[in-house]
Amino acid sequence: MGSFRNIPRVVVFFQRVALIGLAVIYTACNSYELDEYTMAKQLTELARSEREIQQEFLVKHLCPEGFVLTDEYGLSFEQHFNPKTNHSLLLSIRTPVLDAPSNADVQWVIELKRGQENLFWESTPIPAKTDEPHIFRIPQSYLRGSNLKVYVWNPKGAKITMGASELKLSRLFPPSWIPVFESTRTSGSMNVLSINEQSFVGHYSAGGSLVLLDSDKKALSEPISVIHYSTLTNNVKQVFNVSNWQPAKSTQPGELTFTASSPLATYSLHIREVANQPEVMIGINALFTTHQKVHRLALCAPMLEEATSAALQSGQTIQPKANQFYYLGRGPLVCGSGNRTVRWQPENQISSVQWATDSRLALFNLDYEQDHPLIHFPEADTTDYFVHLSASKYSKNDELQSVLRLRHDSDAGLFPQLLPYPQGTEAAILFTEHADWTNTQSHRAVCFGSEEITRLEEATGGFAYYDIPVTKSVFYTNPDSADNLRASDSIFSDLHATITTHQEFEELLEQLHSVGFEVCLHTPDQYTTTRPIMEEALEYMRARFSSPTWIDHGYNNAAYNNRENAVCDGMMPGKQHNYADLWKEYGIRYFWNPYYEDVPVYAPWTFNNHLQIPYSGFGHSFPMQHAARHPNYPDFVFWPTWSGLEVQDDALWDYYLADYRIEELCRNGGVQPFHVYPAWVHLRKGFWQWNEDSLMVASPGFNRALDRLSRWRDEGRLWIPTVSQWMDHSLAIADIQIMQTGAREAVLINQSNRPVHGISLALKEAEIRVADKEVKRKTIGKQHRCWFDLEAGESVVVSW
Repeated sequence: MGSFRNIPRVVVFFQRVALIGLAVIYTACNSYELDEYTMAKQLTELARSEREIQQEFLVKHLCPEGFVLTDEYGLSFEQHFNPKTNHSLLLSIRTPVLDAPSNADVQWVIELKRGQENLFWESTPIPAKTDEPHIFRIPQSYLRGSNLKVYVWNPKGAKITMGASELKLSRLFPPSWIPVFESTRTSGSMNVLSINEQSFVGHYSAGGSLVLLDSDKKALSEPISVIHYSTLTNNVKQVFNVSNWQPAKSTQPGELTFTASSPLATYSLHIREVANQPEVMIGINALFTTHQKVHRLALCAPMLEEATSAALQSGQTIQPKANQFYYLGRGPLVCGSGNRTVRWQPENQISSVQWATDSRLALFNLDYEQDHPLIHFPEADTTDYFVHLSASKYSKNDELQSVLRLRHDSDAGLFPQLLPYPQGTEAAILFTEHADWTNTQSHRAVCFGSEEITRLEEATGGFAYYDIPVTKSVFYTNPDSADNLRASDSIFSDLHATITTHQEFEELLEQLHSVGFEVCLHTPDQYTTTRPIMEEALEYMRARFSSPTWIDHGYNNAAYNNRENAVCDGMMPGKQHNYADLWKEYGIRYFWNPYYEDVPVYAPWTFNNHLQIPYSGFGHSFPMQHAARHPNYPDFVFWPTWSGLEVQDDALWDYYLADYRIEELCRNGGVQPFHVYPAWVHLRKGFWQWNEDSLMVASPGFNRALDRLSRWRDEGRLWIPTVSQWMDHSLAIADIQIMQTGAREAVLINQSNRPVHGISLALKEAEIRVADKEVKRKTIGKQHRCWFDLEAGESVVVSW
């Protein structure tokens, strides 16, 4: 990212619910034109899914007339929460300080206990003479069975005059990210169509409704439909709920085909049996009939049975709770019980799966903009301005195809789950380093422990000493002679470290690369580069370090703001600094995506400095793909960060990377890719400090944190990969196909052209057996985990 920003960041984006023009909505029975008000309502309902829900349930006027506080404590309030609480809490407290000594330190304190266990304690200063409320968000995972206490703390016992005080409690639900949905009513008689002995569908010829049936030919779902939300080339937004399916001629024997249409596309469903299995394959195709940007295109299945099991992206299997929404990535979803049990198993072409518990709506996204969010900083006479590129562009006659498996079996809910991390590890932490404003001394300090140490084997601290690999971005050259004077507050006047200007830096990088550090470009140089320099840099980097990773630097709107960045003009067709051809030629495919830092949609959903963002204690509705592919940029994969790590007080390393935070990350199966500047030539980043001999050395707290991380890794609980290792494994897992071949047997097939090391499976209540493989195992609670290697193209039989 850019080094100096003198103007506060102002994010400019467009409200997606703006309405221009008319649209047509297609329902099961007929079609009709909508006026602007109705269309605006449809779009508003879609947008509503991206807003949190607040349900106020308690307003407490603690002291309507105000009061004078001279004691250490005052205005205490307590509330107990049921162990089955299924909502988070929005706490709003307002107590203006009207008069107080200048050195008074009056604060609100929030305290949570579960029995004798202290869960949370936080104090916040109460500003003087303001009527603005303090807002706190407390996740449901902390509320269950806990006691909330709120009080004023006056540690100095000063005389404080306070105004009228009010406390409000509201049930808080994160955005659902699922559109408001009303299923179509069926009419007329139903024609039962057989797929196999256990799977049937019902078709209503009068309105075209199509429902899923169980083995007794009773409805398993309400009418299934397609939701299609797009923006046309004239900026008209249209949304359709299409459910008037008509039988069509099938191209394969034993296949049922249905078609439907809207002004945006024609859709076809292809349902066919899987030989000798209580399972069907459902193919969903969309043929676009006009140019458009797709915000969401999804198959909707409103189920009549509740979800009994769902697999999160973390690999954890859960039972969905009431009032909750779930984003499952490409995880399976199980509904019903007994002979009405079905398991939805998405294939790789499905973008993502979502579930709404109360409405029992399963949403299978063929394309969804939040699965591949992307922004673009155009060159302009402004600053910090970007536009959204998240929605996919499709042209007339483009086609989108996806496949689902639907298994109808009483044992369908008991099925192994692929885990996102290898060797049975439970969570991941990465350090992704940005190369801004460094010198060789600072790199040696944070990697080897001291600026005096030049050899890896002599390291006394830092990343290399604790064997913590870093994805270390670098500048190749320095044609502008950029120096460290300003960045270091005049402590250093040397040129900032680059490969061509600092031979000792190049030697350091080669040592680090030899022990597993990833070395990649942070763009070729400090400012906008040229094509010859870009090609020279890529040629050198491929020959020396072979990294497929790229980390943008200095993105913004000016001509000098590294126009070659992926989020500037690097991927933009027709632009002078489009280097997509060179990236592809030199094997660059894993790009940092700063979307979640510049569009902080999940910033309100953090808590207690936990490493997981958004914190899963608030729920599991948040869309996020860790290895995102944008349909318009198929050669590239985008990986996110959502927070930096700067520790200006050395003791706080023991707070931010405490054992209990790492434990919580493991318990939730989370990943934290830190965006860091460890070798920045200023103390404020917190990774190094001056010792008594005025030498740069790794900070003691930083070393302690690395020691803790290495211990968690050595215990087999924490994975600490580089970006390319993270992406390689994520994509490899996506290429693993699991096909159930018996009641408790399946075949795993590695469909990629590369081996997968340490592929991990998990299953509750039963141990997994793998035929003809050396398998390692461990148990976490009731979950059994196993892992093994799978060669390119290899298949293995697993049973349980």
